[in-house]
Amino acid sequence: MTVPSGRMLLAFALTVVPASLAPLCLPAGMEVYWWTLLLFCCVAVADAGVLATMARGITVSFPERLNLTQNREGVLVIRIADSKGRPLSIQVGMALPAGVASPMKTAAVHLPRGEDRLQVSWPLTGYRRGVYAIDRCPVRVSSPLGLWFGHREVAAGAVLHVYPGLQEERKRLSALQAHCTRVRMRPHRQTGPGREFEMLRNYLPGDSPGDIHWKATARRGRAVTREFRIERAQEIYCIIDASRLSARRDDPARAGGPGGTSLDICVSASLLLAETARRQGDRFGVMAFSDKPFTFLRAMSGTSHFGVCREALSLLQPSPVAPDFQEAASFLATRLRRRALLLFLTSLDEAALAEDFIRSLPVLSRRHVVQVHAIRPAFASPLFSESGADTADDVYRRLAGHFVWHDLCRTRETLKHRGVDMYLSDREQFSPNVVTRYLNVKRRQIL
Repeated sequence: MTVPSGRMLLAFALTVVPASLAPLCLPAGMEVYWWTLLLFCCVAVADAGVLATMARGITVSFPERLNLTQNREGVLVIRIADSKGRPLSIQVGMALPAGVASPMKTAAVHLPRGEDRLQVSWPLTGYRRGVYAIDRCPVRVSSPLGLWFGHREVAAGAVLHVYPGLQEERKRLSALQAHCTRVRMRPHRQTGPGREFEMLRNYLPGDSPGDIHWKATARRGRAVTREFRIERAQEIYCIIDASRLSARRDDPARAGGPGGTSLDICVSASLLLAETARRQGDRFGVMAFSDKPFTFLRAMSGTSHFGVCREALSLLQPSPVAPDFQEAASFLATRLRRRALLLFLTSLDEAALAEDFIRSLPVLSRRHVVQVHAIRPAFASPLFSESGADTADDVYRRLAGHFVWHDLCRTRETLKHRGVDMYLSDREQFSPNVVTRYLNVKRRQIL
């Protein structure tokens, strides 16, 4: 598409408009006007024709993929090329998707004569994790005389992957460990004989009767003992609730704390736990569910597996449905053969959801170590823990928050009687607390 520029309007005002007044002043003024108008039209048409040939050789190429960290600035490198090596003045725009922003709206590029390509660095910042696509890129080319602009929309085809940022969570974890001498990031040494099966051997005097393998003894006709070893790697699973309550955001009246939804905080906590488990030599797995399980990665170790987990968790989005804890528990019970630490990252501040979760626990708690980590709602607190209730609305709001806090405490006591620990944390301390509880399990050798 070709559109007139401001320079054309200025040239028309300086040439054709004064020539239109010539018939009033000169006897041959009408001829002067028509010749001036004809000359202006010929120059404008010639300039537009040159512009049409200039736009044909221009190409704009984008990288197929760009990885960004949430709330950190990255750079998208664009390559602008001209097959004929002409001096060009080009303006490039960017149609950014929602969730990605840039301080640059357009970029003016001058391609000198003899240069066939030029790179433009475009700063980008992803504010929401996920995968985004840049489909098109508007390009504006100026004609040689500057009378016209040629507009084109170039297919971009760039994919932006915005991954969760863990900088703030790492700082909070370091600050928490600086005040707690019992929790360390170094690998914990396991003591005791261990309970991971190693091999069968003949019975020796002094072996415990509980270690005798009776089936092998009956089969071989002599006493056979099971030999165990210390667990080399334990399995840790984060089970993330991505149902409707995970879409809740910060209270606008509450200052501080990380932004985003509850699901964003759970994803960051899971990735921070995955890093810690890798340093501890354990295997980490993840599962996400709403009304049904839809993401499951079996526990493994290594840097490549951490990248797979980060890729899967960055795509999680809240679902507007109620969670099905029974389905999630049955799914895990049929796929986990070894004893593992299961950390449920969910919200249980609704009574119906808490009852469903408690009913689904026995199938898992008999074999595995189960912990529940929940984000404490901003309004849930004891009635007299804060002062300054000035209006009747403040009194009712705090009374409602007290009831929610009381129900959460009652749910925690019920889970404790069933052998399941539940922890309530504020948003800013949620990720460090999840990692700290895992390290406590390692230190106490509960698993």
